[in-house]
Amino acid sequence: MKAMRLHQPGLIADEPLVMEETRLPTPGPGQIRLRVQMCGVCHTDLHTVEGELSLPDLPLTPGHQVVGVVDSLGEGVSRHQPGDRAGVAWLNWTCGQCFECRSGLENLCSQVRFTGLHEDGGYAEYLVVDERFAFALPDIFSDAEAAPLLCAGITFTPAGWIIPLALGHLQPGGTLAINAIHLSPIPEIPYHLIYGERTLRSVANFTRHDAEEFLRLASEIPIRSSVEIYPLEKANTVLQRLKASQIRGVAVLQI
Repeated sequence: MKAMRLHQPGLIADEPLVMEETRLPTPGPGQIRLRVQMCGVCHTDLHTVEGELSLPDLPLTPGHQVVGVVDSLGEGVSRHQPGDRAGVAWLNWTCGQCFECRSGLENLCSQVRFTGLHEDGGYAEYLVVDERFAFALPDIFSDAEAAPLLCAGITFTPAGWIIPLALGHLQPGGTLAINAIHLSPIPEIPYHLIYGERTLRSVANFTRHDAEEFLRLASEIPIRSSVEIYPLEKANTVLQRLKASQIRGVAVLQI
């Protein structure tokens, strides 16, 4: 299969992603294989490719806003069938046994694994994932419209400069929650912006319940994604445009 692979992180201007022919993955017990249709391009992909996140293993296939069709099942799979459409997001796997997982806080699992970081992601023709971490997608959304909802829709902005601005609009006693994997530095905050028992807190990723609830609400509203579609081989170019703030809406790679 074809995949855009990262062998060594570097500035996106140097185009570190390389198109390669790689082995077709085989789903293990409890896993499904998706034939990828679309993969959204996220700022976290840029941070990954440029080495701003710690990379556990290389080479690596980025991408964690994945929409595909189930084409193969591992042993014991029961939630999905061949031909089903499914989405895969940043949260790829949790242990299910630790205190955090058993308390409904699986996003804080110490053994958590992420798509496109610990496991190969969606900048490829195929992807395997634990069936419990693949989400049914509402029919109201096309593949291109659904892809951004798997990250950009669930999480918000990676720009630290906006934090004081947002605090300035927060009511006394309110909470400003920052759900970003990587954040640029937060500038100095005048005390009056947090006075009045205002709270500033981070949100670590999301849970499967968050994603399922959001996708349901998004289809009921309905939310409409604004996307720019590019071929897979243009992944470096897309990330360059993303870094330069030249994308209107969300960029999506068509596989």
